[in-house]
Amino acid sequence: MEIQKRILIAAVVVLSTLAALVFLAPTLDEKLLQPQPVRAWVAIEAKGSGVAEIGVVKLAAGTGFILHAVLEATARNGKPVYYTEAPALRFLGPDGERAARIPASALRRWDRRPVVKVRWFTVEGRQPFLPFDLHRDGDPLPFETFFRGSWPSHWSIPGTLEPAFDDGGDLGSRLEPAAQDFGTQRYHVRIELYRDPHALLPEQRFPSSGPEALLADSARFPTVVAELAGAAGPASAVFGLTEIEAPPAADSSTRAAIARLVRRHLAFTRLSVLRDLIDLAGAQGESWRSLDFGTAPVWQQSVDRGDLLRAGARVVVLYADRGKAGVLDYEDLCFDFVAGARVRAIGDVFSGEDPVLEHLALARPIPQASGGI
Repeated sequence: MEIQKRILIAAVVVLSTLAALVFLAPTLDEKLLQPQPVRAWVAIEAKGSGVAEIGVVKLAAGTGFILHAVLEATARNGKPVYYTEAPALRFLGPDGERAARIPASALRRWDRRPVVKVRWFTVEGRQPFLPFDLHRDGDPLPFETFFRGSWPSHWSIPGTLEPAFDDGGDLGSRLEPAAQDFGTQRYHVRIELYRDPHALLPEQRFPSSGPEALLADSARFPTVVAELAGAAGPASAVFGLTEIEAPPAADSSTRAAIARLVRRHLAFTRLSVLRDLIDLAGAQGESWRSLDFGTAPVWQQSVDRGDLLRAGARVVVLYADRGKAGVLDYEDLCFDFVAGARVRAIGDVFSGEDPVLEHLALARPIPQASGGI
């Protein structure tokens, strides 16, 4: 009888242990056997490239791109594993140099028990224009993560350059933000793991690099810079950045701080845009010439995209023919850099009442003339 009791007790213990193992097996598998997530990344795949890159990706304006969420994990052997839907993956260096692709064997699709929710953000300046004073403001250029709630909560989504600060109202641009295919945008992702898909809070959350990392290492931050070809390229690339302007009495340290931000493509000033345009065109020795709209200047002959127009201290960059076809008129579009970068009609900036409208050709070679800019 005693032996039978012992056998019965042993059987109960064994069955209970087996039941516990069956119940806990998925959890043990997740905790002990599966790669353990450590951080998230944003990768950018230019249309047609077949490779998603982590870093600053430079594209021709109008090139489509895909944003891929990447969850890096560490396998039991200590090697990294990357959960993503990207077809291939690699990191970019600070000067855009391409490292070798991550081995295909290290890329995996997420097929584990926790439910994944992907939250997409952009990292931008708090406002399109910042009157800058280092001593007054302290923080040289505040950046924030802006949640893009209208973007799909998927591992891979179509990329857009649309800035978050245009979501709340019209900033005076003639070009809809969603239609703007040039400029700069930076991206952030948060990958959340839910054991219970109905839970309000995730069990784990893994964010990619945020504003602090951008200020510390902007050359490696997940960024798209889409430029127009030709003379207007540098002007088109600053859309999406914050314009900062020093007060007239700013000291040298303030101006040096602004120059550092401009060099790192974190902000721009009106003068920095004009300087880059003129440097690209090699037009330091060229002169401004009077322009008469009454003579109907012809696009691609008398004027072209990337040329400058000015009246007094106000300077704009010619962008597109939108009025009478082939003729420069007040309905045509320009880039204006006053309190932020905007696409405006020339007539929104200048009018027939301006006493003198001057033109500087940057988009093509022009005759040498005395005088300077």
